[in-house]
Amino acid sequence: MLITKEILESVNACSPALAEFSARYPEGIWAPPTRWTQRCVLEDSFLRRFWGWAVTAGLCPAWSMASSDWSRADLSGADLSGANLSGANLTWADLTGANLTRANLTWAYLTEADLTYAIGYVAPAA
Repeated sequence: MLITKEILESVNACSPALAEFSARYPEGIWAPPTRWTQRCVLEDSFLRRFWGWAVTAGLCPAWSMASSDWSRADLSGADLSGANLSGANLTWADLTGANLTRANLTWAYLTEADLTYAIGYVAPAA
């Protein structure tokens, strides 16, 4: 799927994000609905901030990330709201400021993960 400024306007993208998207991708961005694309989006410092919104707006599917390896990944500021991260390896991952609201982190490996300012994360009781 080719995501363009016009498509983002049709789903009511906010003006600041739309302006930045247009500056970065004047011709749009090719984003086929695959797990590989999802990983690329989440590894991009600009795009990952809007992943959860794009899923909610129907622009892309939310592939399960259960049991996947995100060790040492930079997911800072990522919108992972509602993501299935059960059993995922997030060891040493940078989740600074990530939105983890409604994310499934059951059995996720969070050893040394940076959860500073993460939204929606509740540490398990000791």
